[in-house]
Amino acid sequence: KHHLEYHLRNHFGSKPFKCNKCNYSCVNKSMLNSHMKSHTNVYQYRCADCTYATKYCHSLKLHLRKYNH
Repeated sequence: KHHLEYHLRNHFGSKPFKCNKCNYSCVNKSMLNSHMKSHTNVYQYRCADCTYATKYCHSLKLHLRKYNH
């Protein structure tokens, strides 16, 4: 049921999850939680081989692949 609701929101453009700090809105809470990181100064994902730090796990994975860390 949850996946069907998400799927239908995508088709109909319904974005009920709204950021209270900017105009961003999205189709599910997980996306909103990820977006909320953009409003913080917490860089919890760090490279062990250099000074690179990011708010997002995916960005760290891309960095590690790009620089073979």
